[in-house]
Amino acid sequence: MATSARAMARLIEESLEAGGHVPDYRPDVVSMVCAAINHEAHHRGQICHWARELGHPLTPEQQLVLWDWHRHWKEATST
Repeated sequence: MATSARAMARLIEESLEAGGHVPDYRPDVVSMVCAAINHEAHHRGQICHWARELGHPLTPEQQLVLWDWHRHWKEATST
């Protein structure tokens, strides 16, 4: 996760330096970041769905932990 976070940060920085252009991506860097967040939300939804389908639905508190961006960032950057 830390490697991925560093790669995304580098891609965003380089794209901003290039006037918002992302290599091999037609929209701009803002659109790419929005797409990445949307993709992440999709995976979090899958986790909730399959937990429920398998008989172990997540509590509202557990679901909120999935969105604890600050904690996940600290974990990703502490390695």
